[in-house]
Amino acid sequence: MTQEKDFVVLGLLGPAGSGKDLVADWLGSELNIVKVPFADPIKRFASRCFGIDHDRLWGPSEKRDEEFEVDQQWWFNAAERMKEAADEIVKEVLDTPVRVEGFLKMYDWLKDLRSGYEEKISARVILQTLGTEWGRSVDGLLWAKYAHKIARRLKEEEGAFYSRSSGIYYNEDADNPDYRGVVIPDHRFINEVELTKEMGGFVLRLRRLSQEKIEGNVGIAGHRSEAEQKTIPDEAFSHVFNFEEGIDKVYEALDDAFTVKAWLKTAQVDPPRS
Repeated sequence: MTQEKDFVVLGLLGPAGSGKDLVADWLGSELNIVKVPFADPIKRFASRCFGIDHDRLWGPSEKRDEEFEVDQQWWFNAAERMKEAADEIVKEVLDTPVRVEGFLKMYDWLKDLRSGYEEKISARVILQTLGTEWGRSVDGLLWAKYAHKIARRLKEEEGAFYSRSSGIYYNEDADNPDYRGVVIPDHRFINEVELTKEMGGFVLRLRRLSQEKIEGNVGIAGHRSEAEQKTIPDEAFSHVFNFEEGIDKVYEALDDAFTVKAWLKTAQVDPPRS
């Protein structure tokens, strides 16, 4: 069954550690806007294939940056689980015409990953390379298209819920979630920003004034998933937040941006730029 309702799609863009998850969680608690990151299917794959624990994948940003030791047995176990895990993510995120290409490229990605990280690796390195070197090589808008497909289903399908660890699910015994919208907190490339705007959404840029202290420890230094966003001008965004250090300062900035909050409640006009 489909349903018609007011529904906003928000994108967030900012470097690692800029507060994207914090802002997305605030939007969820204040406005019932559900968080649907591009990275969720990637993290589900990483859990299935590598056995990486929930905290390293969905916990604080710094946990994703922590390196842990691996050995040949760890890589062998990952290779054994690869077929089943690859089959699941390929069927979940790829259209039928490119599934064979995507499946085969997954093995190339695993081989390259092992050659560079035989003894130590971090969850962020796995997520960065799977998202970009694999996913965007198959389709430059793979993750954005997938997230917008999820957003459309949450808007149109009555009783549809979203869980980051399992994706869309249905619970006939629970009240309808009545989501007011979706926030996609991990935009990184200009084509992702443009697609969200073309789909009628809005993209907000997040900055922390102390960001230069963080950028040295975000997986692969200079990786495209972090580098390209620096070249995107502020004019591409509906609103730009420059956060001072501290969680309280982030919440203050969000509360003070009452025009943005009022805009979200009406979903009628573009929010002002800062």
